[in-house]
Amino acid sequence: MSRTKKGVKNVTVTMMFYIVSMLLAFFSRKIFIDHLGEDLVGLSTIIINLLGFLNLAEIGVTAAISTALFKPLYDNDRAAISDIISIFNYLYYIIGGVVFVAGVILLFFLPYIFKSSEGVNDLEVLITYIALFISMLVTYFVSYKQLLLTADQKDYVITTWTKVSQFMKVICQIIALTVFDAGYISWIVIEFIFGVVYGFWINTRVAKTYPWLTHSFTEGRRVLSNYKYIFSKIKQIIPHRISSFVLGQTSNIIILAVTSSLAVVTSYNNYIILIGSIVMIFTVSSNGLYAGVGNLVAEGNKPAISKLFNELSALYFFLGGVICICVPLLAEPFIILWLGKEFVISSTICYLILFNTAVHMFRQPIEMFLNGYILYKDTWAPITQAVINLGLSIVLGLKYGLIGVVFGTSASLVVIVCIWRPIFLFREGFKISIYPYLLEVLKYILTMACAYVITLYVADSSLMLVNNNFFNFFINAFVLLVVSCATYGGLLYLVSKGMRDLVLRVRLLILSKFRA
Repeated sequence: MSRTKKGVKNVTVTMMFYIVSMLLAFFSRKIFIDHLGEDLVGLSTIIINLLGFLNLAEIGVTAAISTALFKPLYDNDRAAISDIISIFNYLYYIIGGVVFVAGVILLFFLPYIFKSSEGVNDLEVLITYIALFISMLVTYFVSYKQLLLTADQKDYVITTWTKVSQFMKVICQIIALTVFDAGYISWIVIEFIFGVVYGFWINTRVAKTYPWLTHSFTEGRRVLSNYKYIFSKIKQIIPHRISSFVLGQTSNIIILAVTSSLAVVTSYNNYIILIGSIVMIFTVSSNGLYAGVGNLVAEGNKPAISKLFNELSALYFFLGGVICICVPLLAEPFIILWLGKEFVISSTICYLILFNTAVHMFRQPIEMFLNGYILYKDTWAPITQAVINLGLSIVLGLKYGLIGVVFGTSASLVVIVCIWRPIFLFREGFKISIYPYLLEVLKYILTMACAYVITLYVADSSLMLVNNNFFNFFINAFVLLVVSCATYGGLLYLVSKGMRDLVLRVRLLILSKFRA
């Protein structure tokens, strides 16, 4: 199967499952909040963020091993693949042991972390932590080999099994709460069972996909010295892992610290889920493209590399632009219909969340190619980003509350992600001038602004229905989506060669399907 076809299959399967998953998530969250309350829903969120601290022990091993697999997979070097997975086995068993010890220590601090939080008791905190902690340990000791599927552009396998497992879990939780009125303990027990079962489930799938794969802890220790370059990459990745953690895991903890309210954490995360679920459909599907980009870079075909980068840049600016145009017009009406007016947060916070998620969309091609070139040596950048994010979030959060915490994240993204990372890729990876790319970005932004004005005009026109029920809301959403896609996509096609090349690639792919 060609790289393009593998990438399309990954994207197609991922998008299909995530759309269904998104709908189920909205439905289930409403039920969970109604039956469990805001505080218990917020509790599980904070526990997951705390466990993120423990995952820092992973220090970038996964990313380094994944990039190390690109060339052996391209060359079909099974011996090298087995060696690298053995090294992964060896390192992950050691890391898993460290995580276990750290997790046990953290267990004793939980009463102090949640002492000011009303609506939860010590038993609920303890059971939640232990269940989620054990589920996480399974990743280190059992299901770590799924990394091979990702590196081999078989993300669709992981997505299929992961989402089927999640669907079954959520349905069981909904039945337990609504039919049997079993309460929070049943909810977390189901969470634990499916977390553990999935780990063994995906491990079996990897064994069937690669029956020739041999690996062991002992073998990993023996061949470790033959792959010293992996450790040099791990050292470079460590700051990026820390920065990623600060960006993704600390906001909720800081919000809890400055507000002492799990309910505020829940309200904030309602918007994160709403905006993030839409973005996740596209950014998670991009995971299936990382390996394809890595393989292309390994080939060293510079014209093909440049062409693909321009196409992906146009694609993700188009997708992110449509989100930026539509979400400000639809977020508040949806929250009101979904959960109620009491869960609406200020429009300023909503715009900051949208900005942060939009940057995450726009950065995808940059990160794909930095990963493909294995460029992690700018270790100062993620450290700077983490310091700016954490420092501003705490200082501004103490003074301004939730809005200050979110602004701290936005500021760090502007400095490092929007400015530095593109410069670094073009200087160290492509080794060409960045100015043509900056001109393209300016085109993307200006055309996005034009498309927003047109869509806003339609949103304020008599074509729109009153948002007093879900049927009217989705009719309005569909109209705005069509208008934004048509206007922004059409304008991009006129001004961007990357978009025209992307349309041609998709057209040829569709024609090849019909001819086949």
